[in-house]
Amino acid sequence: MHRDTNQYFPVTDLFEYNGSKCRIMETNKFDEYTQVNTLTWHLERNGQLFKDEYYFRMKMFYPHEMDILLDNSGLIINNKMGDYEGSPINEKSGMQIYVCGRV
Repeated sequence: MHRDTNQYFPVTDLFEYNGSKCRIMETNKFDEYTQVNTLTWHLERNGQLFKDEYYFRMKMFYPHEMDILLDNSGLIINNKMGDYEGSPINEKSGMQIYVCGRV
C-alpha cells in the first residue's frame, strides 16, 4: 500500500495492440486514515506514456482486519495466500486470497 506517489508501476505485462507494445502503468496515493488507495492508470505504448488518465479508488483491508470481518461473518479461514501460487501473506504480497468455510 505504501509506494512512491511520483513513480509509475506496471500493472500489466506487455501486450500487443494494433502493432504496438503496450502496458498499463499506475501511480497510487494511499490515505492511511480512510485506508482508501486512489489509483491513476496510464497507457504506455511503445515506451511512451499517454496523457489520458483513468482513476479509481479502492478500499484496502489489512490482513488482521479481514480475519476479524470473516470471523464476525461466521466464516472459518481454512487458508490465506498472498498470490495464486499459494505463498503466505506478508507485507510484500500483492494479493490477499482467503479460502473459507462455514462454522
